Amino acid sequence: NDVPRVELAEIWSADAPFTSTQDMRPVRVTGEFLPADEQFWAINKALDEREGVWLVAPAVVDDAILMIVRGWQPEIGEFPEVPAGEVTFDAALMPSEDSAVGWNADKRTIGAVRVPAMINVYEQELWSGFALSQDESLSANLDLVPLPEQSASWMAGGRNLGYGLQWWAFVAFIAFMWWRMASDMVRNPKE
Repeated sequence: NDVPRVELAEIWSADAPFTSTQDMRPVRVTGEFLPADEQFWAINKALDEREGVWLVAPAVVDDAILMIVRGWQPEIGEFPEVPAGEVTFDAALMPSEDSAVGWNADKRTIGAVRVPAMINVYEQELWSGFALSQDESLSANLDLVPLPEQSASWMAGGRNLGYGLQWWAFVAFIAFMWWRMASDMVRNPKE
């Protein structure tokens, strides 16, 4: 990734929506983790074609909770301890995910890191996206989750181009219909 790492506050705030500016952006985050039993597991997460889970730890960053994916492991286990006090670490920002599998309070699992589903779980305000830790010191011996590969197709702008051409075709059709009606009116004035 060629994008330089910046302080989180330089590109995003807790009360701002998640946009393409933040998507997969490398940042430096400073915050304080909630107690270890506040962590949860995001299930059905693949790594190198193996199914497993992400360990997600909520951290208070600028008076709001930012979900931090600490790492991946093959199955649900005991929650590891969280770093004590205020910590600074490297991460990459991600948008809130979507999943049909909802929050299970007893097992502390969810189908995805889905911020809207966590509004009733935590009392504080939540950031509208989450962060993938890229810092080994936070991983608690779990595998770090790599950033998803960016797939830009050569046809990526095709939809916008097609939409633009559609409007020109619409304008041409209207001009043709006006010409046709005007021609008929000149030829047949009595009608």
